[in-house]
Amino acid sequence: MSQSNIEKRKPGRPLLYPDIEVTCKICGKGFFVKPYKNRLFCSRACTAINQHENREYPKQDLLTRMMSSIKVDPETGCWIWQKGLHKAGYAKVKIRDRAIRQDLGGHVVLYELMRGKVPEGLELDHLCRVRACVNPYHMEAVTHRVNMLRSPICPAAINARRTHCVNGHEFTQENTYLRALRSSTVGAKRGRMCITCRDARARARYRRKVG
Repeated sequence: MSQSNIEKRKPGRPLLYPDIEVTCKICGKGFFVKPYKNRLFCSRACTAINQHENREYPKQDLLTRMMSSIKVDPETGCWIWQKGLHKAGYAKVKIRDRAIRQDLGGHVVLYELMRGKVPEGLELDHLCRVRACVNPYHMEAVTHRVNMLRSPICPAAINARRTHCVNGHEFTQENTYLRALRSSTVGAKRGRMCITCRDARARARYRRKVG
């Protein structure tokens, strides 16, 4: 448990605002705060949990404001966001409410307003591959791995779609092995390697060694 400023203060020095102990609304842990601060959670992690579980938007006003900021592409049906974008190109929406995270993804907000909350542990994948699109019916809730493997530009997805190694050998069950790509064995990522190429490298090393 954290210490109060009463326990930390130097002897003989009076305190204008002694700390008070409160209980976190999420984990039940006790912590000290200033009496003039209205803190309900002990950490950022508990605050994030509360924001995800109790995320409610001013539905009608926000929906109206967002729908006035889109432009519909008649050919693709995409709802192109006309205002601020994140660096990655996704729509950015500011919610003027301290109980809700700021600078949310516009596609996430509109999806939750029109189709319901995104399930825990999932994220939204743009089926149309247009990052500025906020059409909730162009989104699918998937895991992070599935989202990455569907990407046309993600290096992991590009490697996963390869059927042959750089030397043209096919990745069959008999000609493929997995090798850790990190030095640590705990949680190490693994990559496909070609057995034919491995054997060729081993023979070349042996020939260099024996001369």
